Amino acid sequence: MNDFTPQKQPQARPDISMMEATANAYVFVKSHYHTLLKWAVVPIVLGFFSYIVIDWQEVGDNRLNTFLYGLPATATFAWYVFVQTRLQVMGEFAGQLPLDDHYADQRRDDMKASICCYILFQMAMALITFGLSQRLEMPEGRENVSPDQMIIVTAGLIIMFWMLKYGLLHLVTAVGGSIKGYLKRVQGSWFSFLLIGVGFVSTLPVLLIFMFALSLVAPAATGDDLQTTARFGLYAIGTIMSWAVITVLNAALVDVLRQLYKGTKK
Repeated sequence: MNDFTPQKQPQARPDISMMEATANAYVFVKSHYHTLLKWAVVPIVLGFFSYIVIDWQEVGDNRLNTFLYGLPATATFAWYVFVQTRLQVMGEFAGQLPLDDHYADQRRDDMKASICCYILFQMAMALITFGLSQRLEMPEGRENVSPDQMIIVTAGLIIMFWMLKYGLLHLVTAVGGSIKGYLKRVQGSWFSFLLIGVGFVSTLPVLLIFMFALSLVAPAATGDDLQTTARFGLYAIGTIMSWAVITVLNAALVDVLRQLYKGTKK
């Protein structure tokens, strides 16, 4: 479906359409829904059990501990994103690979690079949000945020905004693309603004559907007498929602890269 080719070098900033990327993402997901869901079984199951462990350990709002307990699920989702990207870009089906040693070696290297980039980016974001949450803790007796806290939080948000472009490195490396070549194409802040827009537009329909589903389960999962079945229902919906958001967002971002490397609108 896509012709994302890392070798092409556009001469000027391409005109990337968020709506085109979103539409192509939903078309791709609809066309390969059963295959994607089959690949996602292990990540979804591990994600569900991660929610249970996090709740059992009473991690609370500690973003760093949440990331660490969910690391196995994160790793399997990184693999899922890798195979989804290869399918969307190269038409490659996991389990139906060419019987070629060079191809297998190259694919293995791409997989390692993609999974490492995915996990490292998630880890970096977890560390930043953990640091910000620590700085925002209010001492006893104080109700207002201090100027020092405001400066640190503002700096942290700017760093997170600047880092957004690095959140696509796992997609570039998944198909053997050059990290250096990619970073040259996305210099400046324009690409980070674009990614925020694509993320909002592409995932909004999915989030609205799951918010409605959560509204049906959440009332039974509140109060002191928290019902076990309702809590597990929230975990299940949350895990499936994570998979759906990752799938749609990943497909949209791959199409953004297609437009970026192509250099012109379709």
